[in-house]
Amino acid sequence: MSAFGICFERAVPHGVLVGVALPGTGESVPDDIVGTLMGAEQRALASLRGFRREEWVGGRLALHQALDVIGGPRQPLLSGEGGEVVAPRGWSVSVSHKRELAVGIASRAHGGSVGIDLETAEPQRLSIAPKVLRPEELELVEGLPESRRWVAVLERFTLKEAFYKAVYPFVRRFVGFQEVAVHPDLDGAATFESHMEDGPFDAVGRTEWFNGYVVATVRVERG
Repeated sequence: MSAFGICFERAVPHGVLVGVALPGTGESVPDDIVGTLMGAEQRALASLRGFRREEWVGGRLALHQALDVIGGPRQPLLSGEGGEVVAPRGWSVSVSHKRELAVGIASRAHGGSVGIDLETAEPQRLSIAPKVLRPEELELVEGLPESRRWVAVLERFTLKEAFYKAVYPFVRRFVGFQEVAVHPDLDGAATFESHMEDGPFDAVGRTEWFNGYVVATVRVERG
């Protein structure tokens, strides 16, 4: 797959998910790629350098493609005060990226909000478990066979990150790992138990795997 090309495009329960390949070099983004962005996006891009520049471009390409597929408007996708992508009115979008892949999701808002997160399966980092899991989640993970523990931690971590992005438009604040518990099932779906004081919120999520990456998408509505 060529740099800045579409890796995958699929419908998920919460919208349309698109992946865009990144060069992972931190070098200049080709002018013909920059030229596909809208004027305000090109101006915003001018202040970015290195890896941040190509990640930003890849994320916008993914979101524009997702919006095109689902029938959304074509307008600049700029960053808000919290670093979130500001969606067109009546729509919800979210983006995530690693060095060689950017992913975006778009959906109609209908009173809710979507979030997405992308993480790599390697290297394994089981040491993060006590930080990102609530005590009851940690107990469940520690009861699994050792070979399954890292994936269980990684999926919960990724789903929580996606949840935080999805809930941000409602709370406009940092949300800690202990403020939500994740209950994934064997087919990739997940439900959430909110412990947030500014709730309640209803949330559903899903994980997808792609070439060593896990992608989590979440939709949040007020309960």
